Amino acid sequence: MDAESKCVSEGGHLTSIHGAQEKEFIDTLAIDVESTCYWIGLYNIFQDFVTWGWNDGAEFQYDSWAAGQPDKGTGHFCTLTLGGSYPNQNGTITWYNAFNCSTGYNFVCKRGLICA
Repeated sequence: MDAESKCVSEGGHLTSIHGAQEKEFIDTLAIDVESTCYWIGLYNIFQDFVTWGWNDGAEFQYDSWAAGQPDKGTGHFCTLTLGGSYPNQNGTITWYNAFNCSTGYNFVCKRGLICA
């Protein structure tokens, strides 16, 4: 089962990120589990490396791309975060699309508020 399918089975989607404060919160969660790489729900809608969107349908208005990203790697239409101790990151966490979407990394799901 891929990351998005797993999130959907739990009632959510791969996370969308809408600002620096939300990104910092999610990055903190990932660091707490000693993960420097994780999938988020940003993908290249038309596989044109221009039009990006969130799996949950939210509008794409905020980004944290690494220098030189997004690049035009063959078949790289998903977004992975890299950071912390990963080479050349210097403790920062930024976004990359330069990985095959089927690579088995950790991931962060998001679901709406559940009211009782």
